[in-house]
Amino acid sequence: MDKVGCGRAAAHLRVANALGATELLPWTELPCSGIAERILVMLGSRPSRPVALFRNGSIFGKEAQVLPGEHVELTAVVGESLSEQDCETLIVRMTQIESWKADWLFATFSESARDDERVVLAAVRVNPDALQYASEFCKSDIPIVTEAVCRRGLVLEFASSACKNNKQLVMHAVRQNGDALEFASEACRRDREIVLEALEKCGCALQFAADAFKEDLDMVLVAIDEHPFAIRHASSRFKHDSRVVKTLALSINEMASVEADAVLPSNRSKMHAKMCRDCFRHARTFGGIHILTGIVRVQNHMRLLRAAWAVLKRHCIRAAILKRFQRTCAQ
Repeated sequence: MDKVGCGRAAAHLRVANALGATELLPWTELPCSGIAERILVMLGSRPSRPVALFRNGSIFGKEAQVLPGEHVELTAVVGESLSEQDCETLIVRMTQIESWKADWLFATFSESARDDERVVLAAVRVNPDALQYASEFCKSDIPIVTEAVCRRGLVLEFASSACKNNKQLVMHAVRQNGDALEFASEACRRDREIVLEALEKCGCALQFAADAFKEDLDMVLVAIDEHPFAIRHASSRFKHDSRVVKTLALSINEMASVEADAVLPSNRSKMHAKMCRDCFRHARTFGGIHILTGIVRVQNHMRLLRAAWAVLKRHCIRAAILKRFQRTCAQ
């Protein structure tokens, strides 16, 4: 028998299936207060699988009381509040609706439907955001949550604490969207394999990683190689590191080129310069003249040179810095 703490009034109970000889709960010692609710939790009662307790043919409800030291035998009926036909109907409705409406439709379903694994699984396959309206039981269901995060990593936010601490599940989430690292447990944010996967997908996810990774040069290089703005979340001690400067320079130019190619040819030059200015502005905030001169030295690109000069002229007051920049570019 399971034991309860000393000094607490307790009773001994056993629960059998009312429709057969199956024992659902062996003799167990439980506190007398709230005993019915404790038993229902132990038997897994929930909206889609309600459990009804009986004692000598009468309902054993939440107000039922037992005496300390008493031995009580109960029977239980485990029901299905959602019929097979209703379940199939709801699943068909989910599959026939447009994806962007699916989560709203799912939110209107009954509590028992949003607690049914089959219905919830169908919903997250159409729109993963439906997970936020599922029952707590389904938010803890590994197959359901995995299905959702593989399609949209950020829905990890709606999963249970246990799921957020599941390494394999979190890996699926950050592999789909690196920013899902924000919703992972502290343990997962300290896991090098998970953080590396997240940074390769989204460099700015460095802000959600454990502080130790912001001091790790290898991780910082991975982050800024994916996105130059990730430098804002790295340790300031890297601002003089030549490898960081070079990686940042290449990343900035690549991002600016990609953004420029996305617009009309006539506007590409203007878009490229704008992206460079934005990137230089962030770089200056992080590392000042060291980053800017390093970028120009690596790139040797006139357009980048003009963008860097414009930023320095606008934001730097000391003339000595401008002269130093000119000398560096002339080398």
